[in-house]
Amino acid sequence: MIAPVIKLQIQRNGFAGYDLCVSNNPDKIRLGIFALVGGKKLVDTFDVYTCYDKKADRWRFAVSEGIKLNAIEDLCYANILANGYELIDSCNQVPESDVEKAKKDLYIQRNYYGLKDPNDPNYKVKYLSLRGLIYHEWKHERDYENIINYLLYEIWGGLFNEIQPKCEEFKDAKDAAEKGYYLIKNRLDPFMEEFYKRFAEKHYDLRKVDPNSEDYDPREQIRKEQYEQKTQEDLLVRLVIDELIKSIPCK
Repeated sequence: MIAPVIKLQIQRNGFAGYDLCVSNNPDKIRLGIFALVGGKKLVDTFDVYTCYDKKADRWRFAVSEGIKLNAIEDLCYANILANGYELIDSCNQVPESDVEKAKKDLYIQRNYYGLKDPNDPNYKVKYLSLRGLIYHEWKHERDYENIINYLLYEIWGGLFNEIQPKCEEFKDAKDAAEKGYYLIKNRLDPFMEEFYKRFAEKHYDLRKVDPNSEDYDPREQIRKEQYEQKTQEDLLVRLVIDELIKSIPCK
């Protein structure tokens, strides 16, 4: 059988009641978010099509539009406004009196994920590049997709083809499709386990950075901060911020 593709389905914050803009760490203000949806809402519903292969004495399954993993990707506008930040995407949004401040703020955003000036810890950033924030979250999305796509090639075909029910296991095609749905979902468990393992090897352990969890590991929190800084140093993230800096003041 040809294994169905697995891909991300991007949702806005608030999907299925998840408000990821509320941080589980009071010292960390979330301006943007990207994360897989937890629990039973991770996998979006999908349609299963089936037929009986008489020659092999096996039921065969197909998923027409692939399997979608729900992920929330958004900006936390309430947090941005509440903390006095102004999102800009054009030199026209910067008053002449704030040209130098805006350029300094964008430079800090470009270089430091935590928006802290290493030479002046009390300095307060005001202006932020809108596209800089968006591209930061897009980079997270690409990192997730890269691992998912790798695992599609490496293990998903084998996992999917472990589903080999014989004729007598289902009453008819409708029964096969209904039960096949859960057989396929169960095969996603080892796929996701491998995803978390690979992400932890490459970046940090997603399941060990919640301070309220018994699995919390401060070492993984450090790795997460390093990953966020590396994400901020991504070429595309810096490019859009650099372009905005160069455009100020408007010519």
